[in-house]
This record gives sequence, C-alpha cells and structure tokens, in this order.
Amino acid sequence: MDRSRHYQWLEEDPDYAKQFRQARIEAGQTLEDSAVERALKGVYEPIVYQGQFQFAHRDVKLYTLADGREVREDELPADKSAFEIREELTRTISEPYGPPLGIYRRSEGLHARLLKAFIPERYSDRFEERKDASAGSGGAGGEFVVKFVAPNDAKSL
Repeated sequence: MDRSRHYQWLEEDPDYAKQFRQARIEAGQTLEDSAVERALKGVYEPIVYQGQFQFAHRDVKLYTLADGREVREDELPADKSAFEIREELTRTISEPYGPPLGIYRRSEGLHARLLKAFIPERYSDRFEERKDASAGSGGAGGEFVVKFVAPNDAKSL
C-alpha cells in the first residue's frame, strides 16, 4: 500500500482522522512515560568483564558419597544419616547465581529537558533580568531581580 493512501484517508474520512489523532496522543504519552522512566530510573546495563557477564557468587558445599557420587548440599535430604558421606572429600565451591550484575544508568540530559518542558518557569534557559526600581538608576549597590520566562514569552523581551 502506498503511503499517500494514509493522507488521502486523513482528508476524506473524518473517523479515520479522529482515530489517527487519538493514536498519536496515545503514542506520545507512551513515549513521554518511557522518557520519564529513563530519566528517573535509568536503563539497566549489565557489567561485562573480558566479554563475560558478571554474576554474584555463592558458596556451595559438595559432598562425596561412599559410592563416589558428588552431591550438592541442597540436593541432600534433611536427614543426612541415610547417606554415608566421606567428610574428607567434602569441598566448597563458588558458583554464580542470579541475574547478571549491573547498574541503572540514568539520562541526566533527558532529565534536564523534561524539567524544562514540565516546569519552564523554573528551568528555562532564558530569563529576564531587570534592576529594582527602588535602587535608583545605574548606581552601584542596586538589587537585581531575576525572572524566569517561558521560551514563548521571550519574544516580548
């Protein structure tokens, strides 16, 4: 299907145009939610060392039974007396477990842009500076008032 068909439907079918506008609003909200989560929580980045994911490790005891089998501590029944364990061959190993270790890396730049978008009166780059009228004109020691303005209001400066 040619993409010009979409534009044709937008012009000719009011129901299609209405549904498309709603879809754009929903898509925009989903993108905004994702941006807020990325700015506040971050994106999980696993720790990789020499090309391998890194994991937490735990110590596990391996018991050697009389018949020569090696059994993990968690595979033995609670009543170990049913097995003849050769204590001299018991050893402890360290094994990885759980998900890969990592960190959540936040996007500070995205965080700043969201603040500017949601609270422009406090975080806008543009601001208005004027001398306090009670301080006189041009003299030293006058107080300055700094007023933050939204980018749309900056045209009136």
